[in-house]
Amino acid sequence: MESNSIPAKGTESGSSLNQSTKFPSPPKHKKDFYLDTGTFITEEGKKDETDRLKVMSGFPNANYINETYSEITEVLGTLNQRVKTVVDSNQDVFIAAYKDSMNKMNSELKDIKHRMSSDKMKEKQEQKLKLVEKERDWFRDEALRLNRKCKKLEEEIKRIKSYYNSRK
Repeated sequence: MESNSIPAKGTESGSSLNQSTKFPSPPKHKKDFYLDTGTFITEEGKKDETDRLKVMSGFPNANYINETYSEITEVLGTLNQRVKTVVDSNQDVFIAAYKDSMNKMNSELKDIKHRMSSDKMKEKQEQKLKLVEKERDWFRDEALRLNRKCKKLEEEIKRIKSYYNSRK
């Protein structure tokens, strides 16, 4: 037979430390080891004590395992309610923080849009200013050209007058 077999009921208390820390191999048939195989941690609803998974008393530390298992199942039984309570209490805080964050983002978006529109207006003003400066430069150049032409014509008129005056 295997070395990890199930110890007899009477030998558990008198067995050595090595023998008590070894876990026996499970029996060939599940129903010999488990009372109920349909119990899951995530299963909803409360189960009776008889529906819970139990280790047979022939195994080492079976009482400790069964007690710990019952404590775990009690905690897991209330876990969904605890989580729901925490989620419900934090949901309002989350929604308020989300709304606050969205309001801040909206105000930043409006500010950015305002800055963009003011930047566009400044750009248009700069373009208009450059156009007006070009027109000013053209008119100044035209005025200087006309001034030179007037001076040439005045000189020519003076020359013609002096020519006619000298002939008389």
